[in-house]
Amino acid sequence: AKVALKVNREENVRLSQKLPQSGLSIDEYCRKEGIKVTELTPEEKAAFKSRMTEVWGKYREKIGPDLYDFFMEKVKQYSGNN
Repeated sequence: AKVALKVNREENVRLSQKLPQSGLSIDEYCRKEGIKVTELTPEEKAAFKSRMTEVWGKYREKIGPDLYDFFMEKVKQYSGNN
């Protein structure tokens, strides 16, 4: 898990540095690189959100309500969801 975390973070940094310089959006980059992106319908998103409620509740308990609520507010802010 530690190796996967390290590799994931390094790759995220590499990609975040590459994307702005390329002038491509994330969607354009994925298409160019042959990465398949699955778009969920509103119904599929609602079903996923419903099923995740229990999981998110466990994380809220584990990391504490302040950090969890802050994180979830940022998710809403950047995803355009209320």
